[in-house]
Amino acid sequence: MINAYHSLEKICKALRLDRIPLFDPENKVKIALNSIIVTYNCFYMLMITVVLIFDAHMEASEEHVFTYIAMASWILEMIMEMNTVCYHNNHFVTDRKVIIQIYAKEYFFFEILPLIFEGRTSPDTLFNVLLHLPLLLKIKGMMIILKKLEFYIL
Repeated sequence: MINAYHSLEKICKALRLDRIPLFDPENKVKIALNSIIVTYNCFYMLMITVVLIFDAHMEASEEHVFTYIAMASWILEMIMEMNTVCYHNNHFVTDRKVIIQIYAKEYFFFEILPLIFEGRTSPDTLFNVLLHLPLLLKIKGMMIILKKLEFYIL
């Protein structure tokens, strides 16, 4: 886990994410973006479910566009969460390193695994379903975001 944290910290420094200002978790723009991302994730998971269960197929370009939008929204969500001040153990955390540590410990698994496996397909239906199982982890990530939205809005 420590290696994952150090790797994440190196990526953040390489991408110059330390220059992004920390977001207030109660910022209306952040709340709106999180709401849009969660809504799109629900739509995307419904679409993937219909494709898998009913063996429905869209045009390849359309399917790729939806996948790319989902992946871009997941990456945007990760960057936003790593740059958002948070409450942890009843403390208001404003140190970026501590925020990244919290994110790496509690949320990173739910965000990265679906990102790695998404977009992969197989002609075998069973294997195709297995490739999309990590999307279930994204549901857990969405539930975390919804709990945070509920906390910040109320």
